[in-house]
Amino acid sequence: MPGGMQDEISPVLEAKARLEGGDPIFTLSSGVVLRAKKLPPMLLTDLIMALEDTKPKPPLVLIASKGREEENPNDPDYLGKVSVYQAHMAKVTFNAFVLEGTVVIEAPSDLPGMEDEDWLDRMRLLGKHVRTKAERYVVWFESVACADAADIGKIMEEVGRLSSVSERDVSAAVQNFRSP
Repeated sequence: MPGGMQDEISPVLEAKARLEGGDPIFTLSSGVVLRAKKLPPMLLTDLIMALEDTKPKPPLVLIASKGREEENPNDPDYLGKVSVYQAHMAKVTFNAFVLEGTVVIEAPSDLPGMEDEDWLDRMRLLGKHVRTKAERYVVWFESVACADAADIGKIMEEVGRLSSVSERDVSAAVQNFRSP
């Protein structure tokens, strides 16, 4: 329905939600209308703590002039591992924001639904896990609802604001989606 009734309804829903002081309603570039929800306070803390064990550590190098070993945070292998770690952290954060921080209010009829067999077959062929309802929900956002990189930022911003996640942390997570 892009360009039709969808365009007229979404701004009305967004304005109504803001006036009522309820959870924000916003529209993605795909035309999917979402309601943002506050994340449970310990969810992100638990996720970050679980990932902490996988955080790469800089290698030690012998500094002969000092007679001791020091960390080398500029090691190319280490920097590559940090980049992968940050991308994984951003992905886990985005998944949590989508899964626990959004509710789909409406979606254009021309988009494949989360139960559409053709879409599910394509996702399986691409190696995506879509067995459970939760897996389908997250993958649907990745492949259908978030048609533009700005959509990821919008979800992170709206859910993050409600959940008291700092703007800096949201910006860092969004940056990790833009740089592989």
